[in-house]
Amino acid sequence: MGIFGKKNVWGEKEFLKSYPQIIHNMCIDFHGFSKVEEKDVKNVERACFFPRSYDTLLGIRGKEKREENQRMEEEKLEEIFDYYKKQDTVSSQETLVAMLREIQEEEGCIPEDIQIRIEEEIGVKKSVLSYIIKMYPSLKAAPYRHRIVICSGERCKNAGQKEIMDFIKQEIQIGKDGISKDGRICISVQNCLKHCRTSPNMMIDGKVVEHVTVDKIKQIMKTLR
Repeated sequence: MGIFGKKNVWGEKEFLKSYPQIIHNMCIDFHGFSKVEEKDVKNVERACFFPRSYDTLLGIRGKEKREENQRMEEEKLEEIFDYYKKQDTVSSQETLVAMLREIQEEEGCIPEDIQIRIEEEIGVKKSVLSYIIKMYPSLKAAPYRHRIVICSGERCKNAGQKEIMDFIKQEIQIGKDGISKDGRICISVQNCLKHCRTSPNMMIDGKVVEHVTVDKIKQIMKTLR
């Protein structure tokens, strides 16, 4: 039976959608309030057939959904590990990159705890995994949106690479892990990008940017959202 002895015919979604208005109406019906306050709502809830408040119901649903997502992610990881364990070439760079890409597709990135687990499951050292992740622009160890690789070759150094690097560090406040304060950008340095004629150079999200200047970087930074 539902409210006021009527049969409750709505489902969970309808109930949650209607709950605030139901309680509001009860406050008016039971007490004649024209203005409903929080304490009135709590009193009516305790007196009626709703042992859980609206916020609690939403909280429980949210927690259950998160737990379900975590369970599904764990099952998918296990499937990936089980598959690659059976591969004869599991320790080859090509196979490792393929596995890392699958994991990143599921997790969004390949953080340190996942790298440690790969080491335990597959038997490949974490240092090797970290090196591969840094080598491939499409792989990332943190959920940042953009990756900037600054060339540190001799010609780029002589063409003002340090000034550019200092500006970027100050502009986006780079941490010790190379990630910007807002978590959007990852900065790393590579010995040479093989574009010496157009120095100084850098790579942004896999695309080489030539003849870099501070003014040019200012304009680029505005587009990195």
